[in-house]
Amino acid sequence: MKPAQYQYQYKIGTGKGPMIAALCLAAVFGGLAVWLYKTENEAFPFLALMFGFTFAVFPLVVYRFLVYKVLIGAEGFYYQTQIGNGRYYSYAEVKRAWTSSGRDQNGIEQDYCNLSLKNGSVIRFLFYGTDEEAVDYLIRQADASRAGQLAEEESCRMSYQMSYRIDGKYLGRVRVAGGLFIAALMILLDGVVLREAGFDGAARIWMLVPSGLMGVLLCLFLLVNYRSFRVLIEKDGFYCQTNPFNGKYYAYRDIVSCREIEKVRRNHRHGAAVGAAYFFFFEFTDVRGKTRRFLFEKPVYEHEINVLKERIRGETR
Repeated sequence: MKPAQYQYQYKIGTGKGPMIAALCLAAVFGGLAVWLYKTENEAFPFLALMFGFTFAVFPLVVYRFLVYKVLIGAEGFYYQTQIGNGRYYSYAEVKRAWTSSGRDQNGIEQDYCNLSLKNGSVIRFLFYGTDEEAVDYLIRQADASRAGQLAEEESCRMSYQMSYRIDGKYLGRVRVAGGLFIAALMILLDGVVLREAGFDGAARIWMLVPSGLMGVLLCLFLLVNYRSFRVLIEKDGFYCQTNPFNGKYYAYRDIVSCREIEKVRRNHRHGAAVGAAYFFFFEFTDVRGKTRRFLFEKPVYEHEINVLKERIRGETR
């Protein structure tokens, strides 16, 4: 079913905010770059690069605005994130639906709608306060369509039959691409600074090694997280893997304690805090006394982490 043929009550998109922000940043950086060029200021290359970055990002933001959509109707919903992958889902295909929320790394409160399908896949999308009514309607319709299955699913929940998955796939490719871009930008900026400082030839190359190494490590971390990180929450235990070599299955009865940890790293300038980054970890200790932890995205996987904690602690047994 094509979007034009679909009758819907609500529409969720990215909104015009990201487009306006990207356009304003491009205009600001472009104007400053022109002014610095005319005044022959040495900071011109840096501002020119920032303008180039925002100018390159703007078409991607416009593409996202035009293509991304969630159309919510009485019998189902249409979900599309890029050209050619749009699909209509009837509510009968939805196994369960829920929302999750939490702070992202920048400390911004975010809300996600999560739809687990009967084919095993999960659809997740970010929504804002203006979309709460639409998301509530979507979840109500999904719940109503499977009203006849609720008793069976309740029994399933009590016997721990439902399974959940936490991994690095959500926006993983976007993060890897972003990491590659940041690594290239770091090397380019350092090269410009070193050239302006008078370093040439072999000296400049050797001084670029630290930024190049940092960029490579960042890309490797993001790639490993995308390809290898997974936590599979099953009936009697869970499987945890954070790199290609440390995957292990744990029975719930073999876990003696668990907790959720929030870490805040504050950035300081001239002795004052100017910002903070928020990281959320799940930590558990087995009967052998070995403690493991993994990093997770609170806004996306809040529900799955709560299920894992309940099963370990036996609160629903």
